[in-house]
Amino acid sequence: MQIAIAGGPAVYMARAILDQEYDDELTGSLLRESQSLDDESSTNMTVYPNPTTGKITIEKDLSTYTNCNLSIFDMDGRVLLKTELPVSQNVFERKTDLIKPGMYVIQIFCDNQVIESIKFIVEK
Repeated sequence: MQIAIAGGPAVYMARAILDQEYDDELTGSLLRESQSLDDESSTNMTVYPNPTTGKITIEKDLSTYTNCNLSIFDMDGRVLLKTELPVSQNVFERKTDLIKPGMYVIQIFCDNQVIESIKFIVEK
């Protein structure tokens, strides 16, 4: 049974990501391409503990950048926190006690571009 007949490659890719077992000609190749891109551009940003209950620690070397900011987004794309990051530091801590339980995305912007993005979970 194919649910997403008229969705095009994006719908098939979403299905492949959500259901790793689904593998046909289109979905399998898109999933493998996505995974190889992820392997090549693996993140060197660390967020812990993940899931968290009170605060998160973010480790990222920003010494090669200028003008860096950290933003936390909910899964609907709304900005919950935006703060400047000193490029001279490698470890940053942020409280999450005002954030409702759920999944969120941390993005680091440096020199007007996104350089890192990672998901994290808040539990209470």
